[in-house]
Amino acid sequence: MAIRVLSGMLLPNETAQQGGSATIRFWPFEVTGDAHGAELAEVGAKGPFLAMPAKHLALRKISHHDPYWKKIEYLEFDIDDDFDNDNTGHSSLKVSWNATKHAQEKLIWIEEISFMIIGDVAD
Repeated sequence: MAIRVLSGMLLPNETAQQGGSATIRFWPFEVTGDAHGAELAEVGAKGPFLAMPAKHLALRKISHHDPYWKKIEYLEFDIDDDFDNDNTGHSSLKVSWNATKHAQEKLIWIEEISFMIIGDVAD
């Protein structure tokens, strides 16, 4: 067996910066949904994953604008992920995000979510 590594960033579309979802397809490597992929990189062997790969997601850039600044307010950012529908994880990862507090006023938004996926492929 050989190792394949996929990495990049999800950049939510302007209309989905408070909440949305995107799918990272593993083979071929592409991003679809409410975000586009940036700085996409593939390292290692080519081909589909043989088993559910390891994954890592992280908020990379968020923006917040609060013109009131009179009190401390708590903001909440959620990122969830689910492997493909058959739960084998061989073909895709669905990533969803949500930013709360002032979302109705569009004062916070998610700009970048980084990801890395590592797994075994056939030689």
